[in-house]
Parts: sequence; C-alpha cells; structure tokens
Amino acid sequence: MSSFKHSILSACKQVIHYKITLLSDALSELAESANVESKSSAGDKHETGRAMVHLEQEKLGKQLQEWENQNNLISRIDPEKQTDSIGLGSLIETNRGFFFMASNLGKLMIDEREIICISLQSPLGEQFTKCKEGDKFEFNKVGYQILKLN
Repeated sequence: MSSFKHSILSACKQVIHYKITLLSDALSELAESANVESKSSAGDKHETGRAMVHLEQEKLGKQLQEWENQNNLISRIDPEKQTDSIGLGSLIETNRGFFFMASNLGKLMIDEREIICISLQSPLGEQFTKCKEGDKFEFNKVGYQILKLN
C-alpha cells in the first residue's frame, strides 16, 4: 500500500505544480499586458484597461498564493508514516472508495483506482478526523465505513 500512497502523493504534487505553473504564466502575461497598456495614451480607456489588468493580477495572485499554500501543506506529508488516527496524509479505504487527506483536488485516477483528495477542513474531512479504522458514520445521508487506514 505504501507505493500506492507514494503514487497518490506524487499525482497530487503534479496537479498542484501544474496549477501553479498556469497561474504564474497567466500573471506573466498580464504583466506584459500592463506594460503595453502603460505605453498607450487613450485617456479614460487607458485607465480602465490598466485597472482591469490590475484587478485580474490581484485575483490571480490570490489564487497563486492559495496553490502555493497547498504545495507547502502537501510537502509536509510523509507517505511512510503510519498512524491509528486520521490526519494529514492519511489514505482511507472506505466502503465508498479511497480518500486521501491532503488538499481539495477532487478525483484522481491512480493505478486504475479512483482516489478522492479532500482537505482536513472540508466537512467530510472533519467527519473523517473524528473516526478510526472500523468506524461508521453518515454524512449527507450517505453511509461510510472505514475499512482500512494507511
């Protein structure tokens, strides 16, 4: 199971790095666009264009910071660590499939198995953290049983 967990962690890192690269590239393009806008002399239209570029830079900057935070969080996961409680980096096998406690990345396919990556702070993640192997609980009218914890 350990190599499976390594594969999941690697896939999560790839998704996060891909998002960071996309956002960094978009910010670079906006910076170039802002330089072009500043060379323009179209008056009010020029000011509106610069303001729009600035707002978009702020929005992308916040998104980039969030993904960098996710990258920092996931880099703290030790795939070899075994615990009896659910926390960051836990791989949970349930009657509803596999869940990986890391970041809200959604569904990933690893070794032909569907893994749902969720954060500890998500409502379902919070439910999981209250449980241990063998426990059952209901969330949004769906029953979960923790079959195995890794």
